[in-house]
Amino acid sequence: DVTVKILRGGRGAEVKIGGYIFDKDAVKNFKDLVGSDAYYRVQIKPKTKKQSSTEFPMASVKACALEMSGFLEAFTFHLDSFGNVLALDYKTPIVACGGKKPKKKVAEGIKFRSKGRIASVQEGKKPDLTKLILAEKNKAAP
Repeated sequence: DVTVKILRGGRGAEVKIGGYIFDKDAVKNFKDLVGSDAYYRVQIKPKTKKQSSTEFPMASVKACALEMSGFLEAFTFHLDSFGNVLALDYKTPIVACGGKKPKKKVAEGIKFRSKGRIASVQEGKKPDLTKLILAEKNKAAP
């Protein structure tokens, strides 16, 4: 469980991500993911929403790439105009493992180095309805 706080203020929004630290069970599970060339998945579950888990945004990276990058991860949270997370991008600096040695092997006490940013909805240009209505009327004239 990691807490992500999205703080709104006069200068936009800020992301604070609590650092996840591997425990014994997580180490075993992560090693299994790396060994089977699988993906490490993250899912956003807001504390205030009562939704099914299939409605929460999810993203993934190759487990070996996360280990190769020394557990450095970057998130982009895509918000709607109400501040709800609609989607997220999840990346590591390394995307392919290719048999290389990781910077840090997974072990108890290893801490994720997480960064985050916000991508807010930007309102598009509004059409001039008067011009559209007049253009339609002009087309209909014989």
